[in-house]
Amino acid sequence: MSGMLFVPILAGQFFQKAFKPHSCTRFMPEKPLDLIHGSLDNKISVQLKDGREIIGVLAGYDLDFNLTIDKATLVDQGGRKGLGKIVLRHNNVVSIKPF
Repeated sequence: MSGMLFVPILAGQFFQKAFKPHSCTRFMPEKPLDLIHGSLDNKISVQLKDGREIIGVLAGYDLDFNLTIDKATLVDQGGRKGLGKIVLRHNNVVSIKPF
């Protein structure tokens, strides 16, 4: 059976504790795009690769996770700087958090 990957089945309490689903039957309560879509027109915080943070209102996104942020504010060690409406390219984003 070449080309097949076998994964051992975990049984008992370990499986129940490690992989206990939330209040639904799937293991992940929300898919990433569901979380982002639910944050449309709401304030979010975006952590960038270089350690800076952008806070603003999520105005749009695409399937590559490019983000359009309205009323954006750049937060870093030097303080805060208003940026207005911006587009963030996906490769600069480390995390997105509803605010």
